[in-house]
Amino acid sequence: MSNKSKKLKQTPTDEIVIQVDDLAVRLESQEILENISFKLLRNSITMLIGPNGSGKTTLVRSLMGLIQLDNGSIRLFGRKPKQIRERIGYVPQRFYVDGAFPITVEEFLSLTHIDKKGRSIKVALKEVGMSGTERKKLASLSGGQLQRILIARALIGKPLLLVLDEPVSSIDMVGSKSIYEHLDYIRKRYDVTIIIVSHEMEVVTHYADHVLCVNKELVCSGSPLEVLKSNKLKKLYQGHIVQHHAHDHK
Repeated sequence: MSNKSKKLKQTPTDEIVIQVDDLAVRLESQEILENISFKLLRNSITMLIGPNGSGKTTLVRSLMGLIQLDNGSIRLFGRKPKQIRERIGYVPQRFYVDGAFPITVEEFLSLTHIDKKGRSIKVALKEVGMSGTERKKLASLSGGQLQRILIARALIGKPLLLVLDEPVSSIDMVGSKSIYEHLDYIRKRYDVTIIIVSHEMEVVTHYADHVLCVNKELVCSGSPLEVLKSNKLKKLYQGHIVQHHAHDHK
């Protein structure tokens, strides 16, 4: 992975591929989001942060074309979200696997569209470091391994946009680092734009190009360092201290 990464572009292009203008969403007469506007660049990783109940999930669902907007507009690669939904890969926060259900990794991934020779499965597994696991039972995998399989499943559709909802919430620190490193590699390898919903502020400066801080409205946005130094971050978490811990990437 590291040898290939050195040949790849290390910074996102200046092409705007996601544009949100004056977004507002109401659910059951309750205003969930209001006055949300931002632009994201191609081949970038954006971290979406905010306290519980801040509207992060609603924003993600809006980007995927799953929620009707009350105001504003969303353009993904110049089109409405519903028009390119098949090119949006989604990795959920939790995925329950019944231990009594004997489905294999290959069978699970085959539920997603692939070519007749199954090459897409092999390639996707290789890209997430899970080659040779085709015949393993899905229920036998660790939390980190299962998360990689879910990322592989999203990659099979050749996404333009990859959305992950707290991908390391149930994984230890070593596994979390591995997942983020694979995502960084994938965006460079496949020119994928990635949005990660996360509370993991300690990873922001190492893996994200951009940060969106949401609490029903867009509280702050910018580069990781700009956001971490911003007084608005305290407003986002209503006075709670947000700590930043560096990762060792040697």
